[in-house]
This record gives sequence, C-alpha cells and structure tokens, in this order.
Amino acid sequence: MNILYKSDEDVEEFYTKVSQNIKNYRKKLELSQLLFSQNVGFNSVSFYCDCENRKNGKHFNLIHVVRIAKFLDVDVNKLIV
Repeated sequence: MNILYKSDEDVEEFYTKVSQNIKNYRKKLELSQLLFSQNVGFNSVSFYCDCENRKNGKHFNLIHVVRIAKFLDVDVNKLIV
C-alpha cells in the first residue's frame, strides 16, 4: 500500500486519525488520560491530552506511537491506519 500525502490537510487528517485510534484504545481499557499517559512514559499529562485531542498543534510522534503500541500490545499499524 502506497500512501501519498498531497497537502498539509492530508497530514493533519493523518495525525487526527492516529489520535482518534489511540483515544479509542485508551477508552477500551477504561483508563483516564492521566493513568494512560503515565503508563506510556509521558512526563506531562497536559501534553498527552493536547496530542490526543489535537489541540495547540500537538500530535503524537513516531516514538510516542511505538511506546503506546508496546503498552497496548498491538501492532503499530493498528494505530496509524
């Protein structure tokens, strides 16, 4: 599968999809943003919340997504597609 991002809007849509996937997994575990962010190694729950909710231009980076996937014990592809 070849994914080509043609515009900034495509990139923003991708970040939003990743954030929504992570949020859905967190909610399935019935964990608060605080507990989830602590378990995956975020120093700031505020930063985690901004990434999850796509506020203030924040988004998860590759390292975040890999850590989250390991914590969830899921393939990283489940979070990015």
